[in-house]
Amino acid sequence: AKEQISADPHNDEYWNNASKLAELCANAARDQRTRGPLGKAGVIQSIAAIMRLANTEGKDYVIQALRSFANLCFDEDENRKLVAESELIPTIVEGLSSKNPSLVRTTCGALMNLCIDSDVIQEQVCDCNGVKALMSLLEPAQMDHGEDAMVNTAAKLLTIIQENEKAVPQIAAEEGVSKLIDLVRYSWTVDKLEDLDLLEYLSEILQHVLAENEYAQASAGKSLSFITLLDFIEQAEIADDADEEEQKQFDQICKCFVKAIVDVSLADDNLNHLYENESVLNRYLKWIENADDESVTSDMQTCAALSLGNLARTDEHCVDLVQKYHVEIPLLRLLKKTTDLRVQHAVVSILKNLSLPKQNKQNIGAAGAIQAVAPYLDASKDMLKPVQFAVIGILKLLAVGDAETSSNEGEESGTISPLDRVVEFIQRVDDVAAKSEATRVLVNLIKTAWSQENVSSVVLRERLCSVQIVKALAALIRSSKFSILQNEGIIALTLLFTQENSDAFIQDGLAVFVAPEESLSHVTDESTETQSEELEKATLNLLQVLLRIIIENDAQMPDQVRCNACVLLERTIIAAKKVQSDNLQLLKDQVLEQINDNNALSSSLQDRIAQLRLASS
Repeated sequence: AKEQISADPHNDEYWNNASKLAELCANAARDQRTRGPLGKAGVIQSIAAIMRLANTEGKDYVIQALRSFANLCFDEDENRKLVAESELIPTIVEGLSSKNPSLVRTTCGALMNLCIDSDVIQEQVCDCNGVKALMSLLEPAQMDHGEDAMVNTAAKLLTIIQENEKAVPQIAAEEGVSKLIDLVRYSWTVDKLEDLDLLEYLSEILQHVLAENEYAQASAGKSLSFITLLDFIEQAEIADDADEEEQKQFDQICKCFVKAIVDVSLADDNLNHLYENESVLNRYLKWIENADDESVTSDMQTCAALSLGNLARTDEHCVDLVQKYHVEIPLLRLLKKTTDLRVQHAVVSILKNLSLPKQNKQNIGAAGAIQAVAPYLDASKDMLKPVQFAVIGILKLLAVGDAETSSNEGEESGTISPLDRVVEFIQRVDDVAAKSEATRVLVNLIKTAWSQENVSSVVLRERLCSVQIVKALAALIRSSKFSILQNEGIIALTLLFTQENSDAFIQDGLAVFVAPEESLSHVTDESTETQSEELEKATLNLLQVLLRIIIENDAQMPDQVRCNACVLLERTIIAAKKVQSDNLQLLKDQVLEQINDNNALSSSLQDRIAQLRLASS
């Protein structure tokens, strides 16, 4: 057939015969058992060779050839490789620009089967302007002309091709996001959500592109079409007679749009633009404030909280949201009311951002944030690790500054205090990062309590002088690989042992310093030498770790931390002398045995060591 057509490319009979052969192949390839053998027999190369010769007379052949490729490549990776090697993709893509709707539909269908699980073909489509051609098909006008199926297939094909890194910027180019959103509005307001599959494809494309491409985020935020997405999740409703599967599909579409909207607020170009857009800002605030309104869905609440959280990336916006709009109050009210995990995560995330500026801490603390978020540290919430981590962040930030706010735990009879929840959380969890951050809440509380002289700070000091807190701080010093965290623990312990405490607390606290320790959970699989060293460090007790910090020649350990470790040991020895601790002699012996004068050390560290040795003598 190829030789005949090459000799006479305008012969209808030759083209008809070729079309029939291609049709036979397409029909045969419906059977999975025939696809492999047909591919090995060279059918793909033969069909491709004739397709390159196609002209006006060969349009029917092209359609049958495309059907053949589609069927031959369905779940057949080897046949896809043969098509990719044939270098025919640019010729196939040309069909997307045809004036023949049947050819366009068939081309979309063929490319869909070809592109699935084939990075090579996806890239070839991108390289020959295939994405641009597909985007041109996503027009409401096509729907008006009855080409719903073609638009649907083109959108579905884009959900496949967009996984290629070259596709996303091409989709975003030339107002691509606005074009997609315009089709969303048409499908919603004109087509009345008749085609949920199309909406699902559009939502997936928008979510992916807006998550991956900063240009798309920036252009979407400045486009009037952005409001359409807000309108959709606020106003769109599926028909009352929709079945369960349709309802699930619609819910998933809404969730995709929420993610897309939130990603738009991530763009730096939109940070001020969206915040200064009163229509957008007021809508977000309304969705949060109307927690008792049943028409305000969890999608709307999640969208508002996450978007505002992204816009609260500057102190200016954070302060404005709290000082002007008092957004912390409805946020905390929503957190207490909602049972939706996404809403909970969104709310604690923005509360963490809002708690960063110094000006906001008093307002957020006074609004009851500590009491509202602390229950998420309960064991029953341990499956909500991202929420718990955000809660720890909030408590750590609010623990800084004002002792009255930090200690305003709002305890009720029979309830666990926020401080106790933090301590229990530290004792319970195995996650090193979570344990470390939770211990830093205690560090900040201790610093706050000892930095002020008022009734609240005195009360807070008494509550912080707990053996369980000493153990938590000791674990931070022992387990942390970072000197800055070790230093925080050292300073906090020093402050605790500066307090005029009961003899019982001092006795029990000193016991923590010398108690034998089991291996810590932070040790990981590394090289044999490194792992052995880590295991050795992990079994050292607190006293041994502090002595190692002081005496080891470690360039990574600042002298200030070494000096602080000396001060801590000096204070513990003084405290041990005061209560005649059974551990006093052990403390003194260890210090005198391991710490010697060393002229190579800085003068400040030598002075501290001298004072420590004096206290130990």
